[in-house]
Amino acid sequence: MNHMKRKGIDHHKGWWIWTKNSKKKRQKLYKTRQAREKHWQKLTAKMEKKKFDHYKKELDTVHSRYVRSQWPCVTCWAKDNIQNWHFISRRHYKYRRDDDNTFPQCVRCNVILNWNYIEYTKYMIEKYWYEFVNKRTEEIKDSYYKNRKPSIDWMIKKIDYYKKITTN
Repeated sequence: MNHMKRKGIDHHKGWWIWTKNSKKKRQKLYKTRQAREKHWQKLTAKMEKKKFDHYKKELDTVHSRYVRSQWPCVTCWAKDNIQNWHFISRRHYKYRRDDDNTFPQCVRCNVILNWNYIEYTKYMIEKYWYEFVNKRTEEIKDSYYKNRKPSIDWMIKKIDYYKKITTN
């Protein structure tokens, strides 16, 4: 049994059992109720952040797949090596997955030609008119510091929605 001891943990018949030494250490560590509560609050905050990051990444993947499956590149009409391009940066959560903000662009236009802004702006003005493009850029100036993160429930609904659309 001694050869199975690892950092204060015994392995016995498939169950992990805390040894007396580690129990004493835990009791010293959590002398007060407040310390215990503070510790659990930190742990739950970490778990919520991990959960949020996981769903954010999954939603980005599903939304990007949806956008890339819809059309060819909006600036040069190429159909190969399509990426998801955002008119307003992805750091603004409000517009990160907005269908009026995300469009497919090929690697050449998106990376090599540095987003090909001239052609892309022409496309945006042609599709949405000048007032819409101006309004969006003004909204960003106003809402720069009001950037709110979406809830996990909202992200799960959106993931299901985009998965349903892309599979049909």
